[in-house]
Amino acid sequence: MNRIIVFALMFFCMTMQIEAQTLSEEEVTAKMYQAFELNKAAKKAEALELFLIVGENTKQQRNEGERQVYVCSQTMACQCYELLGRYKEGYLLGKSLLQGKLNDTERKDVGHLYAMNGYMYACEFIQRDEKGRADISVEGNSYQKYFPILTVR
Repeated sequence: MNRIIVFALMFFCMTMQIEAQTLSEEEVTAKMYQAFELNKAAKKAEALELFLIVGENTKQQRNEGERQVYVCSQTMACQCYELLGRYKEGYLLGKSLLQGKLNDTERKDVGHLYAMNGYMYACEFIQRDEKGRADISVEGNSYQKYFPILTVR
């Protein structure tokens, strides 16, 4: 995760060619910096809100710089979701990101967050017996709709 932060800060210093949808380039950059500062200060909910705003304003990914800002902001949002215990939202955002254009490093970082959020979200569906052992045979198997890789054997 530190690589993402360092990369994002270097990116902002080296290039300022963001074509934001509703916010100006400067406003997007300011919100991203503010989000990183809030994240660093352990104010995850506030940081999440700003990362999502940045993502909303760069989701069109009209150039490589905008794509990188979008991926970085949404990766950080995924991390915030995880730390806030909002696993379903983190899982779905990670899934959406993995379906987009990512380089190998981004795919690895997003894949980790996707898996962790997915695992923690899946835990909500796991029923335990009287001895605390997991039993994923949930009534109606509704977990399979969200987690097709889980199978009961």
